[in-house]
Parts: sequence; C-alpha cells; structure tokens
Amino acid sequence: MNLEFKNIELTVVIRAQFNISIFNQFWLVEKGIFSQIDFQENPYTFTPLISQGESKFFHLTVVPDRLILNIKPDAEKVQKIISDKTVKIVEELPHLRYTAIGFNHNYICTSEDNVENVSRALFFSENKPLSKIFDTPDARYGAYYSKDFLGCRLKLDFKPVDYVKDEILEAGIRCNFNYHLQLNDNSKIQDIIEFLNRWEEMVKETNIILKALKD
Repeated sequence: MNLEFKNIELTVVIRAQFNISIFNQFWLVEKGIFSQIDFQENPYTFTPLISQGESKFFHLTVVPDRLILNIKPDAEKVQKIISDKTVKIVEELPHLRYTAIGFNHNYICTSEDNVENVSRALFFSENKPLSKIFDTPDARYGAYYSKDFLGCRLKLDFKPVDYVKDEILEAGIRCNFNYHLQLNDNSKIQDIIEFLNRWEEMVKETNIILKALKD
C-alpha cells in the first residue's frame, strides 16, 4: 500500500506548578531560551496566567500547570532544540515538583486510495462482531496501542480525520504518538533530563512503527 506520512506536530509537554512571573522576557533572554531578535520579530505574551513566545523554529507556552514546547515541522536539529530549551529550563528550576513529561509526535497518513479503503486494510478485523456492525462502504476504522518503552509509556492512536490542505478539505489518518513519563516524589532531575535527551531514540521507534504500516 502506497502510504505517505506528513509530520504535523511535535511537542514537548512538562507538567509542574510553574511560577509564570519567572518566565518574563528578561529571564528568557538571559537563559538563552529566546533572543532579543525573537521578541522583535514575533508576538510575545506575558500575563499572570501565561507566558508565550515564538522563534523561527519553535513556540513556547507556559501556563501555571504545564510548559509546552511546540517545535515547527521544518525545524532542524530537533534534539538540540529540546536540549537547549526544555533541558535548560529544568536545570534552572530544579526545585519544582515535576509530575509528568511527554513527547507528542503526530502525523497525517494519506494515500492515493480513499481513507475508507486505507483504514479498512490497516485496521479492519472481519471476524469481530463489532466489525460486522460497521462493515459498510462508508465506514472508517482506527486503532489504539500502548506499551512500555525506554522507561515511559508509548501510547499510539490511529484516527481517520478530515483536515484542510491548501484550503481544500481532505481525508486521512491521524497518527498520534505519545511518549509519556509519569513522575513521582522519588523522581530526580537527572531522570527528567535523561528522558528529554532520548528524543532521537523515540524517533527511531516512531519510524519503525510507520514503516510497519507500509509493509
């Protein structure tokens, strides 16, 4: 089956109780998260409830209960961005109680065939009673998988969706990869940093899974 995968989203999410006042423009520049040019060329928001800024390669949002680093699909050296930004922030704020970290890597899967036929070929199980109920020409199918991987939980969701491409409504299968590390009171800052620095290993696993869809 001729499948194509387009990278549509890569985010790093860190759960903790953040003091938004720390993430002001001066601190973000001093710690090398942004440059002054970034703030001159892109929108920046700073209120008691949110700190939000953008550079050429990423968008950073900090709210009281989480930090979200959204790395743009065309960014180069993703691991370096993660290390230079999220790892740097964790190192600068070691006293926080971190509760969870996640990598979200999402794709849209498309084919020359329609999404009904593609999802049927990938996920339909004709011997299951539920599948028989949905055995119709217009039916679409998905799947959910999860397993332990590199000390975290890999959660993988396949879902047929409609999306806009060049102002035209298209159909495809959204592939959501979530690498989730749950933290507790015994977790150490070094554990968090090691997880953040293993992104490239998770990319390899993602690519193995995407290749398996094609085979």
